[in-house]
Amino acid sequence: MVDLFPGINVSEAVTALGDSTLLLPLSAALALLLWVRRSPAAALAWAAPLGLGLGGLAALKVVGHACGMEVLGTLVVSPSGHAAFGAAFYGTVGMMLGSRLRGWRRHALLLSVALVVVAVGITRVRLSQHTVPEVLIGLAIGTAAALAAIWTQARVAVPQASRPALAMTRPALAVALLAVPLLALVWSGHKMHVEDRIRDFALRLRADAVVCTADRGAVGVQLANRAAPGALDIPPRLH
Repeated sequence: MVDLFPGINVSEAVTALGDSTLLLPLSAALALLLWVRRSPAAALAWAAPLGLGLGGLAALKVVGHACGMEVLGTLVVSPSGHAAFGAAFYGTVGMMLGSRLRGWRRHALLLSVALVVVAVGITRVRLSQHTVPEVLIGLAIGTAAALAAIWTQARVAVPQASRPALAMTRPALAVALLAVPLLALVWSGHKMHVEDRIRDFALRLRADAVVCTADRGAVGVQLANRAAPGALDIPPRLH
């Protein structure tokens, strides 16, 4: 990915689109919008698959940081949260909006969403924050969460008293505008650093012998050969 604008790292700007500092507040705002304008069930149908997907990803990160995982002969430490969250959030929103469009407009929207999600994944590799397998695992988890959210949304009955689609336009625009200050926070370096907390938790579990140690099996050998002081340490800005 080429940095087209002088003084601006395009890869850093694009990768910020998958940062939890941006997507967690936007997800909460969207859930609130669905609750108020549709129903509590509609909000839950959005939030539950997202929460399950991200929870599963967090569990894999803990296992990866503590024990390492071998996928097709490749050591996987931390499946990409940016890729997973980006695929889940943008994929779900894109399919929700696309359901109201027809023809080329729908295809153009879905293609744009796919390009954004893929671009975020590419930047994670380009910035040396993740390996290709880690990004692919994240994309798979996020895509599954998005499909599950759409499936559950389609089965939620919309109450007769709920607002019509046009009545959601302004609140939806407000949610979109919320992304502007959040992106500014991410670009200025103010992030949640979720990965650091997950890694610290996993290393504590390993140190207390709650989970596997780095000297067990073929994967353990690879982990033991990683640079000190933290056998599983990864770049500190990884999220």
